[in-house]
Amino acid sequence: MSQLSDAFKSINLVELKEILTALANEDAIKIFMTAKRGIEKSTKTIRELALTQKRYYTRLKELIEAGLIEKRDSGYRHTTTGTICYTLGKSFNSALDQRDRLDLLDRLRRSKSISQEETKQIIQAISPRNIISSLEIGERIHPVRMIEECEPLVSELIIRIEGAEERIYLASFDPDVRIMEALIKAVQRKIDLSLLTGKSQKLSERIQILRVILNPGIAHVVLDLLQKHELKVKHGEIPFNFCIIDEKFALIELLNPFTNSFQVGFVLESHYVCQKLIKTFNSLYQNAEEDPLVTILKKRSITSNVIK
Repeated sequence: MSQLSDAFKSINLVELKEILTALANEDAIKIFMTAKRGIEKSTKTIRELALTQKRYYTRLKELIEAGLIEKRDSGYRHTTTGTICYTLGKSFNSALDQRDRLDLLDRLRRSKSISQEETKQIIQAISPRNIISSLEIGERIHPVRMIEECEPLVSELIIRIEGAEERIYLASFDPDVRIMEALIKAVQRKIDLSLLTGKSQKLSERIQILRVILNPGIAHVVLDLLQKHELKVKHGEIPFNFCIIDEKFALIELLNPFTNSFQVGFVLESHYVCQKLIKTFNSLYQNAEEDPLVTILKKRSITSNVIK
């Protein structure tokens, strides 16, 4: 009980109640928002807001008494406190417009299939700074979608790859064959690609990708790209599957730690998050080694040249 009392001591309950009460009315909110640009003529404002004089002056008086609006020579305008409340109100309204993302944060916190550490990382990715205390909530919550099935995530990634304009980073334990084909086409379009494959990749998956790479029609293209250093591929440790496209879009896939199968995916648009992921990618890439599949492809090319 004492802790609760101590918590309330830091809050000016009387003034807070007065401000909230003054704004707890649609007419008051309209007047308060209008005062942002200044109310020079009350008669004009009354007409524009479709209010009666009694309703207008009653709410205006309450807003003045709450310290949100003051009368100046140029008319009624926000006080400093009013300006702060206006900014907070805009941020709160922006948050309400993004309720789906806020609901996603709640779903992540309640999820039992994702570890606390993974949940923390995802929340930080969605909202890298403290969105609740921010005065610019709308700028801090990034557009994000949660994808609960693997196939839609693969399709989304392929679409993003096909629409890439400059650069792609991909770190994946088991890149889908369709994704590999889309990546090769992207490199042919002069898109800069850095690919990092995971060491825990299953043998069956490696063989499947190997079949694609060793396809006569594709092998020549891949080898040519490697020789021109237009295709950068390494093999190393990665924490989870992720892709960054044009430093703007990011796709993240989390695997079930027990079955190593798809668990959940996220698609988001955030330059801030992309920069963080690129930094992670570069650190992993620096400590990685040449992908064994690339080594096989190079040996195959050397053998073919010797036979010729």
